[in-house]
Amino acid sequence: MQLNGPQMILLQQSILNVFPTGDDLYLALLPLNKIFTHLAARDKAYPFQILDVILAAQKDSWLPKLIQRIRDANPADADLQALDASLGPLLTALPADPYQACYLWGATPFADRAQFRSGLQAMEYGQRVVLVINGGPKSGKSHSYQFIAFLAEKLAGRRSVLVDMTDQIAPSRNPEDLAQVILSAIDPALAIGSKPETGWELGHLCRQIAAHIRNFGEPLWVAIDGLSQVNTPEPTKQMVQWMMKEAEKGSIPNLRLVLMGYTEPLIGGHRVEEQQLTSLGQDDVAHLLEQAVAVRGITVNDTAMKQEADAILGQLQANADQGLSPLHNALLAALDNLSAPGGTP
Repeated sequence: MQLNGPQMILLQQSILNVFPTGDDLYLALLPLNKIFTHLAARDKAYPFQILDVILAAQKDSWLPKLIQRIRDANPADADLQALDASLGPLLTALPADPYQACYLWGATPFADRAQFRSGLQAMEYGQRVVLVINGGPKSGKSHSYQFIAFLAEKLAGRRSVLVDMTDQIAPSRNPEDLAQVILSAIDPALAIGSKPETGWELGHLCRQIAAHIRNFGEPLWVAIDGLSQVNTPEPTKQMVQWMMKEAEKGSIPNLRLVLMGYTEPLIGGHRVEEQQLTSLGQDDVAHLLEQAVAVRGITVNDTAMKQEADAILGQLQANADQGLSPLHNALLAALDNLSAPGGTP
C-alpha cells in the first residue's frame, strides 16, 4: 500500500488530530509492537516525526495497521474520512450481509474467497472456533486479516487482534511476547508482569491468557500469522496448540482462533479443517469487478468488462511478488476506464 503526497498529508493530520502528542502516539503504537522513539528522529518536530512513522509503516508493510489504529481510536476524524475517500471506497453503506461484502474498505479490496468467508461465518455463529488458512507465498493469507478486521468493526461486540510472528514479536517469537500482544488487545493496561528469575512457566502464561479472555466476555478473534517460520520456538508453538485445544474443548468459549500459514494443525487425534487459498484467477477477478461495477452503477458491455478484468489479472501476475497489494490501484483504474465517456475502447 503506497500513499501519494496529498494522502500522506491527510494521514499526518489525522494522526495529529487523534494523537496530539508524541506520548499519545507512543502509547498508540504499543499494541502494534512498534516503538515510536525507534521510528522517529528525536531531533525533529512532532509533525515531522509523524512522517517518519508513516514512511516506516509504508516501507515495512504495516501501514494498514497504522490506519486501522487511528480508525479504532476515532472513526469520525474528518481527515481520516477524507483519506478513506481518497483511497477509493466503493460503498458508503454496509450490505445487509457483511459476509457478502466485496468492495474496497479503506484501501483493501475483498476478493471473493467463498470458503474463507463461510469458515468465518461458521465461527461467528459458534459452529466452529478454529480456522486454519494456508496457501502459497503471496496468496493472500496475511491480506485475509483485513477482512477479519472489517468484520470485527462492522459486527457489534467483535474485537480482533493480529499477531504477526515475523514482525510484531520478532526476533524472539517467545511465548511471553505472544501472550502480551494478546492481552494488550483486550486492555492495553493488562500485562503479564515482571519476568521471574527462573523464566516464565508456560502453564502460567496459558492460564493468564485463558482467564483474561474469559473475563473479557465478548468474542475475541485472535489471528496469528507466520507460525510456519522455522525459527519459531517450540514453547510458542506449544502455546498455540494449547489455545487450539482449549478453544475446541469450549473452556474458553469466547475465543475464535484464526491461524495463517500454520502447517501443523493437530488437535488430539484429528486434524483441524483448513481453508486453502490459491492465487486469484480470472473468475475471481471478474466477479470482483462485476460487483464493483454494480455498486458504482456503471453500464458496460461484456467485452469491456472482460478487457478490464484481464488487465487487473495482468497487473497481479506481473507483480506477483507483491501479493494482493496491486489489486487496489488496478481495480480503481479499471473502474475509471469503464466510467469514462464511451467506456473502455
